[in-house]
Amino acid sequence: MSQPIQAMMTNKALPGILFMALGIFLSMSMNVIIKEQAAAFPIGQIVFFRNFFGLIPAFLILFLHRKKQAFRFHKPVLHFKRALFGTIGFLLIFLSLKLLNLAESATLLFTTSLFMTALSPLLLKESVGWHRWLAVIAGFCAIAWIKPPTNVMQIGAIIAIGGALFEAMNLLYSRKLSQHDPSATVHFYFTLLSTFLTIPLLLIESDHSTIAMICGWKTMTWTYFWHMLALGIGGSMAFYCMTLASQRAQSATIAPIIYTSIVWAIIFDFVFWGTIPTLKLLVGGCIVIACGLYITWREHIKTASPATQFKI
Repeated sequence: MSQPIQAMMTNKALPGILFMALGIFLSMSMNVIIKEQAAAFPIGQIVFFRNFFGLIPAFLILFLHRKKQAFRFHKPVLHFKRALFGTIGFLLIFLSLKLLNLAESATLLFTTSLFMTALSPLLLKESVGWHRWLAVIAGFCAIAWIKPPTNVMQIGAIIAIGGALFEAMNLLYSRKLSQHDPSATVHFYFTLLSTFLTIPLLLIESDHSTIAMICGWKTMTWTYFWHMLALGIGGSMAFYCMTLASQRAQSATIAPIIYTSIVWAIIFDFVFWGTIPTLKLLVGGCIVIACGLYITWREHIKTASPATQFKI
């Protein structure tokens, strides 16, 4: 049995795998709610309530873990940058869910790991070897094949890739902040700042269809209210499950679980909207996933000691 598989079967790694699997399932379930809500409400309003109601579990987790030091934090400028980039990423990702089916959006959002690798030398001053650069190039070539830039790439695809770019910056700043503050503190202040950053969008009223798609306020029925509440709490808990997973298992162990999101996306697309992915999307998605897994593996062998490195 290979060492990666042995790592996944150890008692130490199993909780991390289970937490990541639960986090991915919750995240993809929330995407169903987002897509349904996006047909009735401006994207800015959905992002606002996702963060506003997400403060409930974020506050409880922070308080239970930190108690008297719950609200102490460092690097306020970094916290604000992360919240700004993360909020823009939320807006673009939620908008892509409105314009694309779940499987298309999930596949294009896999480029987040490619952007993280490409941006890490600039934002984190990390070195990236030629193996990982080749994987990044191959991944983006696969995306260009799925959604060719010739004949004008679909606006939904451009928005999804833009969302992946900003989400990558969000995650890189989160990694940087984790050197100074606990993950629960980082998550709480991101959710709080992002809530305030979306308030101006609620106050903008326009008859222009594009602006109205993002900005403005629409009155909710109680049914939609409960959906928004579920979105906020579920989204926040999905993030926390993924954080627990990263603390309990190595990236190389849980990375394959992350890509199971495409499976849930395909299932939910078929169950709720009767949509079946194209062969081109599946093949291109597999290439992007392979590139992401290869990047994770290269990062693992770079940081692991020679005794713990494995061969494939």
